[in-house]
Amino acid sequence: MRIPKVNKKIRVLLQIPLFFLLLWIFYDKFSSFQWSDIKSLSLYNPLLLIIGVLLMPLNWYLEALKIKMNAAQIKEEEHFSFRAVLASVFMGVITPNRLGNFLGARLWFQNKQAYTSLNLYANLSQFIATLILGGVGLIFLEVIPFNLPAPLLYSCIVIALVSYFSIPKIRFKQWRLLKEYRIEITPKHRGSLLGLSLLRTVIISVQYTCFLLALNEGAFQTLFLWSTVFYFYLTLIPSWFLNRLVVRESLALVMFLPLLDNSLGIVFSSLLIWLVNLGLPAIVGAYFTYKRKAYDSSIL
Repeated sequence: MRIPKVNKKIRVLLQIPLFFLLLWIFYDKFSSFQWSDIKSLSLYNPLLLIIGVLLMPLNWYLEALKIKMNAAQIKEEEHFSFRAVLASVFMGVITPNRLGNFLGARLWFQNKQAYTSLNLYANLSQFIATLILGGVGLIFLEVIPFNLPAPLLYSCIVIALVSYFSIPKIRFKQWRLLKEYRIEITPKHRGSLLGLSLLRTVIISVQYTCFLLALNEGAFQTLFLWSTVFYFYLTLIPSWFLNRLVVRESLALVMFLPLLDNSLGIVFSSLLIWLVNLGLPAIVGAYFTYKRKAYDSSIL
């Protein structure tokens, strides 16, 4: 039985109002902004700022491990390079919802179709990990949307996990490629991808908490939990440009302004984590992507 596809035009029509709502929130908070206001920005904790920056290599090291694991599955581990990770960052930044992140990394592998299928599963593991940790944050903070009962959210987390481990058994077209290449996503591989994704989500949430506390005053534990919830909602919001730049800042204002009462510090914290985790790696990745494409063209 075929599952009917949602019409793309309808999805876009639903996404556009949400995008402009967040854009209006950002404008409303900063319509009276002047560059002289930056002077009021205070650095409360330089050490946390440094820790947040130093966590960036660990963040992308965990992502590199997932790419290397997938490369081993298609027996091309020797072709793995950290340059492939940076190329995937670049392609993810310039494509909607980071769906194109596999386009950068696959340049380094010969069996591109099989790697793409495996990468889709790795992306799914990151999505599930973000929802799980965000769900835990919602429960601990007691801010479950629509006043839904906690057991229902527990059930959703369990369903997400069961679905994650069951998907390879479902006959989707993407997974058929794996059978053609005699590749099986083993339970160990699935568990490893999810474990690395959970750890990576924790690292990113700690990073964001560090940046928030570097430019604002607050409690680490509370802001960490809110950071997991922040990424929970951010993952559900569509993006078309530079991995939700501006949308990220608008959502941050909605969520953190009642806690910190420092709109400038919140926005700069969000811009900082985007620059450290995505902006700078993407610039380096653009160079490696260009060099790899030039190399591939030269040997054709």
